[in-house]
Amino acid sequence: MKKNKKFIWDYDVKTLNLKDKKTMRWYLVRKIEFGDWASLDRETLERFLPSLQIHQTMKNLLQLFLHENPPRRHTEKVSRRVSKK
Repeated sequence: MKKNKKFIWDYDVKTLNLKDKKTMRWYLVRKIEFGDWASLDRETLERFLPSLQIHQTMKNLLQLFLHENPPRRHTEKVSRRVSKK
């Protein structure tokens, strides 16, 4: 997961130990509550979402998003439509 100091302004993000589960849960809750979703990765979110202490409506929204947007396989190619004139 990419650390982003912009949204965690009162802590030195560079020194956070995100391998520690308690720290990671705190970090994720903070990012979710402040709307910094762009740098969240799916794998981390799926792993920690059940244990995050966030509003149930937000948790439901994120669970629905994960369910409705299955991960792409690395071998899957995205087809592009080319319009012919």
